Amino acid sequence: MSVREKNNDDNIYVGIGFPLGFTTAGLFHQTKSVLEQAKSNMRNVLLTHKGERVGQPEFGSNLLSILFTEDISILSDRIEQEIRSSIERQLPYILINNIFIVVII
Repeated sequence: MSVREKNNDDNIYVGIGFPLGFTTAGLFHQTKSVLEQAKSNMRNVLLTHKGERVGQPEFGSNLLSILFTEDISILSDRIEQEIRSSIERQLPYILINNIFIVVII
């Protein structure tokens, strides 16, 4: 079955959504499209700190530690670099075109 067919079939679920939570049916929230699952996977990688996942010490990103960098002049570049490298390593099927970062002082 192709991706297009899966996205158009309301009876097929692609994966589990993030953040994890239960629905009224008592199941985890399930994603219905490949795009929705990709967004969930990105959120999961970026919000998981490296070393946090048992058995997968390289899974995740170091965004949390970067956010508390004192040198604000390099903050945007470090955030973008971390996002790109984490997604490239964990989710190679996702292509990032642009990242917009706003630093509020």
